[in-house]
Amino acid sequence: MPSLRALHDAGHDIVLVITQPDRPGHRMKVTPPPVKVAAKELGLPVLQPEKIRDPSVISRLRELKPDLIVVVAYGQIIPRDVLTIPAKGVVNVHASLLPRHRQATVAPRLRKQDGELELDMDANEIDRRVRALQPWPGTTLPTRRGRVKVLSGHVEGARYVPDVVQLPGKKPAPAKQVLGDA
Repeated sequence: MPSLRALHDAGHDIVLVITQPDRPGHRMKVTPPPVKVAAKELGLPVLQPEKIRDPSVISRLRELKPDLIVVVAYGQIIPRDVLTIPAKGVVNVHASLLPRHRQATVAPRLRKQDGELELDMDANEIDRRVRALQPWPGTTLPTRRGRVKVLSGHVEGARYVPDVVQLPGKKPAPAKQVLGDA
């Protein structure tokens, strides 16, 4: 809402506000999202599709020919069909208390290969990836028994030590039980 009000107060021509549909809130009473309330107070048109990928929504956006789309805490992945509509692009506004997380960055989609670890990697890097890539795509390490999925572990000195691993088709088990001293 502060972003919407700031854009409005700065004199920008806001042709449409898209927000989530009204949902049951406290005591199951259906309530509008705060951005809808703010948009109505400002006299702005509002659209509340269940899915942003809906062809009618994409068609409506194409008809409006916006110069720019501003996304603030929308809660859905914006499809490429929408991202390519505005002439000047899409800006995703995300408030963060940490300066490092305020620089604009684009992160690629995770792939299964991103979880394939090697024993010669830095132990702290392995530890971070094991924690970050759970539950998907998960992480695997090569062992004498083939690649095993690493579910948790810890760093001892300069070495990464798996605590819980999983062989293909098996249940998770203590690494010492599955791998011995491997």
